[in-house]
Amino acid sequence: MNAINQMAVKDREKFIATLAQQEQSSQDIVKEIQHISTAVQDNYQSVNQNFNAHTEHITEQLQKAAMTLDSRITALENCTHEVARIVEFQRSLEQSLQSLEKTAQLERVLGEVRSNLALLRPVLEQLNKPRRITLVEADENHN
Repeated sequence: MNAINQMAVKDREKFIATLAQQEQSSQDIVKEIQHISTAVQDNYQSVNQNFNAHTEHITEQLQKAAMTLDSRITALENCTHEVARIVEFQRSLEQSLQSLEKTAQLERVLGEVRSNLALLRPVLEQLNKPRRITLVEADENHN
């Protein structure tokens, strides 16, 4: 059970680390988009002359950012599925452990019954042996 908890903690830590990496990547992408936007504002006059070239460049950067975000979303979905699978596995193991505990209790009870039967066996065998019964008459005056 401890190993499962450790595995769950490690998986959570991996998940949190992945989220942190993705957040950093998202911040980098936002900074890159902000940088591109600032460059467009600063160079408005030259953009008019080279509109097509800059438009293509921005489109490529945004497509790369979109692809990066898509891959991050896919990675998050995969992590979510893994965490759900691990949680389900943990529940299954806990149920199995509970069943094993109940089985162990039943085995202990059966063992105690066997022990009691073993203790009773000599007494029952003794009681089962044939006996001679002698009748004695009592004198009524002898009370």
